[in-house]
Amino acid sequence: IKVSREAFNKLLGISNFKLKLNTVISEVVMDSKAIAAIGNSTKNGDVVIKIGKITNSTLSEDIMTQIGAKQGCRFEVRVGDAIITDFKDSLFKISIPYIPNKNETKNSIISYCIKNDQASKIADGRYNIDANMMEITSKYYPMFYIGYNEVTFNDIPQNAWYKDAVDFFAARDIVLGNENKRFEPDSNIKRADFLMLTMKAY
Repeated sequence: IKVSREAFNKLLGISNFKLKLNTVISEVVMDSKAIAAIGNSTKNGDVVIKIGKITNSTLSEDIMTQIGAKQGCRFEVRVGDAIITDFKDSLFKISIPYIPNKNETKNSIISYCIKNDQASKIADGRYNIDANMMEITSKYYPMFYIGYNEVTFNDIPQNAWYKDAVDFFAARDIVLGNENKRFEPDSNIKRADFLMLTMKAY
């Protein structure tokens, strides 16, 4: 998507404005802070926003081993010839179409951000089963990817009322359980463990 700098700058100063880009690869929503970061760039030239599909050849073998071979999107913003990477504290909403296979559960479908050949799990990424979309809220990264990480604990029954929540947090490494694959839901949580859990979630 290419927009003249003059046309793009007309978006600046509009309170709480959001720019939505919808493609077959993904949907990207930028908030007003991200728009300001682009518009206030000292570089000259048109604004070019690229959304592309990640192919397996794009990523290293180590990354592919870590995250698995599913699908993802590339996201790049340029002003003239300069790539914009500093969006301050703005948040992007990324939605990637995805159809799970029959053995996958929605809480174990996760998302990764990829930068400098490093992949990290995103806490705020969840699968919308009604829309068949992986919905991610994150600061800027050049690549986002869908993965799968099913974690089971021996002491959590399938019909436990809290199982969905545990599955969701465990898949994202927010809760870990112990070395014997037990979650121990009846045990008291230590203050330090609660602090670590909160830090991982945010």
